[in-house]
Amino acid sequence: MGTNNVQRKDVQRKNIQSRPAPTKLLGRQFAQTIAVFLKSLFIAALSFVVMTLLLQQIIASPSIPMNLPIISPKFAYYQAHKDEYNTLFFGSSRIYHHVDPAIFDAEAQAAGLTIHSFNFGISGLKPLQSYVLMRDVLKDPPKHLKWVFIEDAIDRGAAPLDEVRSARAIYWHSWTNTRWAIAFVLSHPYTPLSKKIEYTLGHLIPFVYHQLNLGSAIAHWQPGLHISAEDKVIATQFLMRAGYRPIDFEMPKEQFFLENIPAYQQEVAQLAEKKQQETYQAPLTQHTLTYLEKMVATARDTGAQPIFVVAPTTVYQETIHRAFHQNRIEHLLTFNDPNLFPELFAPENRKDWDHLNPQGAQQFTKLLAKAFLM
Repeated sequence: MGTNNVQRKDVQRKNIQSRPAPTKLLGRQFAQTIAVFLKSLFIAALSFVVMTLLLQQIIASPSIPMNLPIISPKFAYYQAHKDEYNTLFFGSSRIYHHVDPAIFDAEAQAAGLTIHSFNFGISGLKPLQSYVLMRDVLKDPPKHLKWVFIEDAIDRGAAPLDEVRSARAIYWHSWTNTRWAIAFVLSHPYTPLSKKIEYTLGHLIPFVYHQLNLGSAIAHWQPGLHISAEDKVIATQFLMRAGYRPIDFEMPKEQFFLENIPAYQQEVAQLAEKKQQETYQAPLTQHTLTYLEKMVATARDTGAQPIFVVAPTTVYQETIHRAFHQNRIEHLLTFNDPNLFPELFAPENRKDWDHLNPQGAQQFTKLLAKAFLM
């Protein structure tokens, strides 16, 4: 009987020893819970990616969606009226706010040339998006298109994007466009490595948004949803003037300009001195040649003549001048020389360092027409 008690105690002791400790049991349960959670999360993420890619095939994203301020109203109007025009202007705010088609057409008419032009300038447009926009617009060109004016900003080609998560940045970041944009940034000779990495990420973020098709369904069924009431009023105004909008409103940097006119005049004087010393002999980089070739080919494929324009800005813009003097482009009309166009740099005709006021824009448009007609 004593022996049985001993054996029973031994069995109980073994059972107690074989049971896992409470902390180990909790740790194992926690690990299992985490594993199930991660597995579910992976399946959910994979399902989301697959569904968004399928949605991208079902609801194909248009080359230019209808929910972009300035761009979408101009593109919609252009599509409805494009065959009325034989001349198009592309560029940034220095085209949008500086070239009045009514004045340009009248100057041409007075010289015996029939011109009907449309201003496709877009505020804040960087060179890479400028090419994409021009390419997409000219996929269906006007029947009688003869001239395409292109504002040069190639020296700002590697500049960072504004608002990388905006609809405007996302819409054009397809795989093809993003790959070319990143190659352009990485090959830029004067941009330090740290900035190249920063700018590359700036293209990858909208690329991811574009691939996930975020917002496409809303943009498809409610195209004007993201255009504010103020932007719609502005669109009505500039479409009444063939895409041109004079700067008859206060600009963000206007007050700073007014308070620092002596510094502006000093910068203009430095630009004038530099212009007198130009040689344009330095070789062009491959990224510059590729960009220019794309712009020229896009215009010429429509049967039109590309004409590059340098607006009256204090930025030197050396690259495009080198391209012209080295016979890489055929036509260049340049207005950033204070020695030749002092009126365009007079403070009374400016809004800020980069922009003309309505009076200055009228003068610039007339000078542009005169240079074109020579």
